[in-house]
Amino acid sequence: MHILVAGSGIAGVAATDALVQAGHRVTLVSDGHPGATALAALVNPFTGPRASAAWRYEDALSALSRFLERQGVSLAPGLVRPARDAKQADAFRSRAAEHPDALAWHDAAPPDGVCAPFGWLDVRVGGVWPDPAADLARHVARLKHSGRLQTVTAMVQRAEADATRVNLHVQTLECDGVIEADAAVLALGPGLWDVVPQLAAHLHRVKGETFEAQHVDALQLPAVAAGGYAHSEGPGTVRLGGTYDHSWHNLVPDTSRGEALRDRLAETLPGLGPLVPGTARAGLRVQRPHIRRPLLMPLDQTGRLWAFGALGAKGLLHAPLVASWLPTVLNNPAELPDDLRA
Repeated sequence: MHILVAGSGIAGVAATDALVQAGHRVTLVSDGHPGATALAALVNPFTGPRASAAWRYEDALSALSRFLERQGVSLAPGLVRPARDAKQADAFRSRAAEHPDALAWHDAAPPDGVCAPFGWLDVRVGGVWPDPAADLARHVARLKHSGRLQTVTAMVQRAEADATRVNLHVQTLECDGVIEADAAVLALGPGLWDVVPQLAAHLHRVKGETFEAQHVDALQLPAVAAGGYAHSEGPGTVRLGGTYDHSWHNLVPDTSRGEALRDRLAETLPGLGPLVPGTARAGLRVQRPHIRRPLLMPLDQTGRLWAFGALGAKGLLHAPLVASWLPTVLNNPAELPDDLRA
C-alpha cells in the first residue's frame, strides 16, 4: 500500500517508522522539520501525585526500546521522584510495593544533589531521551536515504476518502495541490483542529514549556520529577520542563512561569541557579479530557483515513506502541484494541 503520514512530531515519525518496517510505501507530509515539536526528553511511566502507572506502560517501554534501537539511541536510565509530604510518601511506598520490578521506595539517602526529606521513589524504568528532536530528524533522513520513504514539505488543509483512495489537500510554497494514496494517517498534533474539526470537541490542547537553569554539578544530577521535571542538559545546565497551562493565549514562553518552575524544583535541587536567557521553548500537547489514553481512530467508513495523536505529556512513551498497531488496523479496523476505541 501507498500510505500518507501527515505530521512529523513523535506520532508522525513513529507511524512512519512502523509502516516502513511493515513494507509499505510511505510519504511523509510535514512542514519539513521532523521532530521539531519534541520539546520534552523525559520518559516517565509513573506520573501524577500518586505515581500512577501509565496506560500499558510495560508494552509501551518495549515498543519504545525497539524504536530507539532502530535509531541507534538509548535512554539514560533512571528517575528520582522525591515525596513532597508524608501523604505522598505513603502513596509512593504503596506504588513501589505494587510494581517491585519497576519501582523502589527509599526513606532516606537520596542521590547527591537531591533533597528528599520525606523519602523518594526510584523509578527504574524509563529515563531521559537526551535529544529526541535531533534523533527523530536523523531517523527520517535515514529512511529517506534508504529509498523506503518519500517526503513532501507542505501544509495539510483537509483530507477525504472514498472506497478506493485518500486525497490529501495540501498547500506548498508554490501552489495548492492534492496527494493521492491508498490510506492516510493524520498525526498532526494541534493541527487536527483545523484539518478534522469534528475532533475538536473531544481533544484538549495544553501548553508546555522548557527552560534551562544553571547548576554547577548538572552532569552528576539524576533526572528528577517534582512538580515539574529536571535533567542534565550538559556541563553547568539543567533543563526544566512542565505541561501546565490549560488557558494559554499564545505560544510565547512565559518567563514568570519558568521562574516559578525553577523555584519549585529548587526545593528538590538546592544548587539550582537562575534561568539561562534565550533557552525557553514552548509548544502544545494534545490530550483527551478525562480519557488518559491516546487517540487512534478511523475517520471514514472505509478505514482508509485515520487520526493518531492525543498523546499528552507521554508522547515519547506511547507513540511507538500505538504506531506499531497501524499496519494491522489499516488492513482491518476491527483489530483496533478495545481500550483505544472512542
